[in-house]
Amino acid sequence: MKKITLFVLIFFCVFSFAQKEKLSIKQEINKIYAEFNNKNSELSKKYLEKYKGLKNKKLNDTENTAIDISRKNDYRKYNDEIDPLIKSKVEKLKILLDKINEQNPLIGRTIIYVKDDPVETLSIESAKKSTFNANFIFIGITKNEEIEFVKRVENIQQIRNDLVGNFDTSHFSDSDEITLSVKISFILDEDGFVKRVRPTETNNEEFAYFSALSLYEMNKKYEPSTYKGKPILSRYGLPVKMKFK
Repeated sequence: MKKITLFVLIFFCVFSFAQKEKLSIKQEINKIYAEFNNKNSELSKKYLEKYKGLKNKKLNDTENTAIDISRKNDYRKYNDEIDPLIKSKVEKLKILLDKINEQNPLIGRTIIYVKDDPVETLSIESAKKSTFNANFIFIGITKNEEIEFVKRVENIQQIRNDLVGNFDTSHFSDSDEITLSVKISFILDEDGFVKRVRPTETNNEEFAYFSALSLYEMNKKYEPSTYKGKPILSRYGLPVKMKFK
């Protein structure tokens, strides 16, 4: 009976830690956005809100001209003050992602690739040059040996589906009606968890870092790739596109 109780206690502690870590990432993200939204609200009240009720008022040409000049000046002042806040928000998201990457070190070190595949070999050669991958051991195998290499390609679709389902769109509700895109590079470690997450290509930095953080926030375990029956880490590139209306 004591053994069962001990097992349940250990499981509960591990589960609680995972939940706490997931919650803390969400809390940190929400803190960044809450701070920005509060300051944005203050600036809107200071410069913009006074013009909302003027559309329904009948004004003469002189009054309209004066209001247009005043509105343009206030919008300029608003933009001058909000732009640094937007840059600061993005920088804080980036710093948070760097911090989480540091807190989640890799277990595995070996990356298997098929050296007979010119596309994959080119990708690996490029990866070797990056200081980001300095501690990895790259092992090239032939197509004949590939039978012992099981790369879980189905993971990428599952991870994409999980990311879309987990994505908090409320932070982008005021975005223009455009498609935001990012390609996220990450590693699925031997333990089945997503690590070393970083955006590589994007048309919007904020969306890029937010998407990368959302990938971590899921804190979900997947089936790792294997070589000769043993789990190994694997590199993935995940393209993400979302349109906000």
